[in-house]
Amino acid sequence: LFVAVPMIGLTYQNNPEAKAYGAICAVLALPLACCYHIAYVKLYSTKSNSISKQQRRKSMSPGSVLSGGDDADGRSSAAVAVRMAEMYSRIGRVEETVQLVDETLGVFRKGNNGNHIGNLGLQNEGRQEVASGFTTNDLKALEGDELQMIIQLLRLKGNALIKLKGPEGFAMSAKLNIDALKIFENCPAADKMKDISLMFPIYNMVGLQLKGGVIDQDDECSLEMELALRFCHEAQLQAYHYARSLANLAEMYGRVGVLDEALKYFNVMKAVYMKQDHPKLLLDAYAVDRCAVSFATSALWYLQMGQINNAIDRCDYVIDHILPHYGEKDIIGLYHIFVQIVRVLKWNGQVDKAREAFIKFVPDAANSHFAVGSIHKPMGLLLQICEGSSHPYDMDHMPEDIELALACDVSDMTDNNFTGDGWSMKSMAAELCMHLARRIDAGNAARERLIDRGIMMATVAQQRVKASNGMVKHVLAYEANRDIHKALLLLANEEIDIDRNVIYNASNITGRSPLINRKESMSELKSSMKSKTTLAFANKFNVKDDTSKTNGSTAHSNGSSAKSSVPSTPLLISVAAKKKVAFSHLSSFGSNGSASKQSSHHSHESIKENSSHISHESSHLPESVIDSQKCDTDTGVV
Repeated sequence: LFVAVPMIGLTYQNNPEAKAYGAICAVLALPLACCYHIAYVKLYSTKSNSISKQQRRKSMSPGSVLSGGDDADGRSSAAVAVRMAEMYSRIGRVEETVQLVDETLGVFRKGNNGNHIGNLGLQNEGRQEVASGFTTNDLKALEGDELQMIIQLLRLKGNALIKLKGPEGFAMSAKLNIDALKIFENCPAADKMKDISLMFPIYNMVGLQLKGGVIDQDDECSLEMELALRFCHEAQLQAYHYARSLANLAEMYGRVGVLDEALKYFNVMKAVYMKQDHPKLLLDAYAVDRCAVSFATSALWYLQMGQINNAIDRCDYVIDHILPHYGEKDIIGLYHIFVQIVRVLKWNGQVDKAREAFIKFVPDAANSHFAVGSIHKPMGLLLQICEGSSHPYDMDHMPEDIELALACDVSDMTDNNFTGDGWSMKSMAAELCMHLARRIDAGNAARERLIDRGIMMATVAQQRVKASNGMVKHVLAYEANRDIHKALLLLANEEIDIDRNVIYNASNITGRSPLINRKESMSELKSSMKSKTTLAFANKFNVKDDTSKTNGSTAHSNGSSAKSSVPSTPLLISVAAKKKVAFSHLSSFGSNGSASKQSSHHSHESIKENSSHISHESSHLPESVIDSQKCDTDTGVV
């Protein structure tokens, strides 16, 4: 406006100067307006920031920082006050530190639930002062984080008084540190705190003040000794993370075969680990107490080094000192311990000891556990029926135990972990099938199912213990599975021998069958087949026309074929399939009388013609047996 007003008087003057001035005003009109707008916005923004900063300084002052309303606001304000007190202490503003600490402690003395000091008059037992103006009721109302803030505030005030008062501040600081000890001991929230390291600076300062004579003690320094022992105990209690890391390092050295290093780190872990206090802390932090598991793992290291007695002694130590303090909720950790204990004791004549510990320490809740529930009952059954067990076995439970063994299995991840512990659960299931199969007569269908299942599980375990290059990476698990694998293959060969006798010696089947009462049952079958009813039933079975044409067979008067089709190449059939073939020959023997000799003779000729195609006896083995032999070439089993 100041620039544009003269244009009113120059409007009627027709001279070059007036025109030039008018042009300048026209050019500057728009930029000047924009500059004014920018200046106005900038000044307004600066003014707003200045007001907010003043409000923030006012709200952060020692007198107003603790003016929170409800519990949450009060607790948040107290946390801000603690941080401010730490900041004041670092920059040397000790007077503000002491003032802010006193104000904050006053809030906690009144309680966070609105219970002022006047309301505590109704509770005579809670009015007794514990330390620094805090009563018993004040301490009962504190939470863990509030107790931690009070300890920090007392420590900050003690350090500030030393800086503020000089030598006179040592006694004041010592009193505050002693008050912190009393508050921590009498506050119920201290028992729920997982991290008590906030007390370590207090222990350190009190120790120095005892040593410096600020705090009185006897000539034997018994108070200082008690403080030092307590400091060490609680520091060791907080070292459960360190103990877990040592156990992990020892386990890694053990897995790669560096057993000396594994035992060295295990011994350090053993010195740090507190078997009564650490299990709960480790369980809360890691879900599994691997430090306790490493005690059982160290028994495997002694076993690998050939120190059998040391391995058994370590298992005894675990049973007597580790398991009694172990939490029953940690089912996974318990199974890791027992897999390794059983791996040592069972293979060294201590089956009963392993079974008794398993029954005593593994809860029934493991039966419904998501990871090991399927192997809980099979594990107990195996420890009952395996070699070396003195516990009698009730044969009446055989049917349900067979189904239990056939259904026993775990996930690959679970089995890989247990394989690293020296014993694959696939191998455990295979061994259970083996022991049950040995209690059943040869030729029984249930026995065949157990053998086939056991061979399959042992084959998987045999593959799992090896690395990608074919080298054995889990030596103990490999050795535990190897003999079971061999034994199952031998049982399978027994079944195959029986089936061959049935096929190739059908005329003498009643004398070769090992089944109980087979002779009596066969004689009854022969006599019954002579009746008209049996012949009428047999006449219902006719061989297909295309099969009879292919074989060039002639039909008998009863309409059935006298010859059976024999494959030109050897077939890999299961034990159960061979039994079906055997029973078909048996029917021919009973129904056709003398014709069975001709059929049997022709079968022998057909088999002899095809014998040139068979290079090895293993071609008659079940498919699962042949697959397992391919995976077991290093054992020399054929």
